[in-house]
Amino acid sequence: MPSTNDAPLLRLTGVTKAFGSQTALQPLDLSVARGDFLALLGPSGCGKTTLLRIIGGFLSPDKGTVEIDGRDITAIGPEHRPINMVFQGYGLFPHMTVRENVGYGLKIAGHARDKREPQVNAMLEMMHIATLADRLPGELSGGQQQRVALARALVMKPSVLLLDEPLAALDLQLRKSMQSELRNLHREIGGTFICVTHDQSEAIGLANRIAVMNAGRIVQEGTPEDIYKRPANTFVAGFIGDSNILPLMRRSGVCTLASNSIASDGPDAQVAMMVRPTDIQLSEIKPTADICVPGQVADIVFMGDHVKFVVVIETGDTLAVHRPHAECDTGWIGRGVPVFASWSRNDSHVLDRT
Repeated sequence: MPSTNDAPLLRLTGVTKAFGSQTALQPLDLSVARGDFLALLGPSGCGKTTLLRIIGGFLSPDKGTVEIDGRDITAIGPEHRPINMVFQGYGLFPHMTVRENVGYGLKIAGHARDKREPQVNAMLEMMHIATLADRLPGELSGGQQQRVALARALVMKPSVLLLDEPLAALDLQLRKSMQSELRNLHREIGGTFICVTHDQSEAIGLANRIAVMNAGRIVQEGTPEDIYKRPANTFVAGFIGDSNILPLMRRSGVCTLASNSIASDGPDAQVAMMVRPTDIQLSEIKPTADICVPGQVADIVFMGDHVKFVVVIETGDTLAVHRPHAECDTGWIGRGVPVFASWSRNDSHVLDRT
């Protein structure tokens, strides 16, 4: 039965996968709404590419089901799924022109030439590669090849477009440019994209939802803002953005950091406090603040758009503190100088040490 508009377009239930004795995916559930741009984010070996290939039909799960629009497609091959995939190496046919590469899927699907040519031309225009139509892939830059690979996938009008590390082969400036183009393309065509990446800045810059993976599991799923501001555990906190993670002990609902007491619900246990480097203030005189810890500046590093201070606090832990250049021109702060590091209780989070 077709799904209603508010039901997930893609649903995975109880999906597992092992390669011999190596477990790639633990029992896993995932729902993707129509129109989402979902990033599967995690370190190498966490299972994200295996999951993407199961969605695409290039691998079969050992257990579990994959559904599109309420239809079970678990046993259906990739050529019969309403899904297309752009591989990391692009997979363009080197002996075919750009036009022939883009139209290849339509040709194989049996579309007559007079029917497929208008679709190919429209896609070439949308991807801004019409002037490259008669070139071979070897004559294109990395960014141009990326556009051709996307055009070849999108011309088939897939329900879901899968992207496997789509920007990994590009240099930094081109990656940033292509992130913007992918976001604009997603908005323009209104499709559903699922992207695998190990780059947290890329995931935040591209997706409206992120699923963070570790050891074959999805450990947190939500909007980029949710995951950045409210990480579920220390793994997510350390993987998404820069963070300071301070070990604490929770006893009777209270954690102690130096002379600061922080309320925290939960059983007595070893936990951790996360605070972002941008949320910490440094001062010469002890301020009135929710959390304030004395320390000493161990290092100062110019980072281009900000200055990074390395501060060893009285507990022996080290804090990274990012401050604007203007705050560093007052002359009082330098290596070896005693400081007070302070921040709002709202900017810190007590997390499970997972």
